[in-house]
Amino acid sequence: MASNTIDIAITGAAGRMGQRLVALAKQDGGFNLVGAIERPDHAAQGRDAGEVSGIGPIGVPITFDLKKTPKVLIDFTVPASTRHWLKTCRDRGIAMLIGTTGLQNPDHAAIEQASSDIPILQSPNMSLAVFVLFKLAAEAAKLLGDDYDIEIQETHHRFKKDSPSGTALELADTVITNVSFATITLAALGVTLP
Repeated sequence: MASNTIDIAITGAAGRMGQRLVALAKQDGGFNLVGAIERPDHAAQGRDAGEVSGIGPIGVPITFDLKKTPKVLIDFTVPASTRHWLKTCRDRGIAMLIGTTGLQNPDHAAIEQASSDIPILQSPNMSLAVFVLFKLAAEAAKLLGDDYDIEIQETHHRFKKDSPSGTALELADTVITNVSFATITLAALGVTLP
């Protein structure tokens, strides 16, 4: 692999997002996939990550541990897995990109603490369009003030594991931090945030 590539590992490599990340990493050419990780009991264990992702063999088997040390570990899994990999990355000096949602306050505190030792980029949504939406929502909340009620509705594919999503919660938090009122309804889910 060329010396200007970045060694990465992807957790949840056989999941929907993991498969897409494997394919994008291979397509980009700027990344060297050194680890494709899944839970030990996953049916894809031992299979080629490229084949699982539908791009053909790439010579990287799906394993349950980190055989090589990447520069960055990309984690779009579930909170329990993220907790495990956060500790591993901190112990081994591996940077993390965390897109896992459903994390609780203690998880965020642990991530914040770990960020003093390793580089971490964390967001419930990595889409540029969603970041623009967050900025627009913050500006709208400031301009409209507390004379308006806010309702957030979201729709996801049937495989979505957490509801409300991390994106909806972050959007609500963005609005809450920019106005004095505190009533936001996640209407489609029947959840009201104080």
